[in-house]
Amino acid sequence: MAKVRVKKGEKLDEETVGRVIKMLEEGMAKKDAYGVLNIAANPTRLNKIIEEFHENIAREKKMRAAKRGKPSTDFEIKSIIESYLQGESISEISKFLYRPASFIKNIIERVGVPSKPVGANYCNMSLLPEQCIVNSLEEGDLVWSSKYHAAAEVMKETGEKIYQIYVFQKVEEPSPYFPNIKTGGFYANQPVYELGSLKHLEKYGVKLV
Repeated sequence: MAKVRVKKGEKLDEETVGRVIKMLEEGMAKKDAYGVLNIAANPTRLNKIIEEFHENIAREKKMRAAKRGKPSTDFEIKSIIESYLQGESISEISKFLYRPASFIKNIIERVGVPSKPVGANYCNMSLLPEQCIVNSLEEGDLVWSSKYHAAAEVMKETGEKIYQIYVFQKVEEPSPYFPNIKTGGFYANQPVYELGSLKHLEKYGVKLV
């Protein structure tokens, strides 16, 4: 079956479609389902959306079962590190790799990837793994900002162990004029003790820029 194409404004994410299917099973009228999904009234398309949802769930279940109990691959480790440092959540990574969230967390902790605390904000700095702690940095070094809970690049030293960094931010909605730009960001200044080196992750082939 051809993949259902999502039109602008339509709410066809897994959570919403799953909720609509449950509501339909409980007696909700199709006209109300169209409203929740924000789609035009079309029974054939609605059926295709529901069929695709069930197919995706079945495929995910099959893939997870096939990977259960198997050790992590180099590709998975690299993907987990890059995705997490680029702003993907553990649940998002778990979904596209077909691995449990606990599997993802264990690799993040084992290889020394800085973690983002729950409710992260500027006043709630993340703790840096031992592998990240350094006394000095150089221009071009990739680091983790414990203040902004994001990966960054060192631009220059602006004071005694204080560095100007460019903090990477995930672009949620790419510009129609620059569709290939997936990462934005901003400049900031931080002392070295608030920055964690990511050099130890280079051996995994990690690329952030």
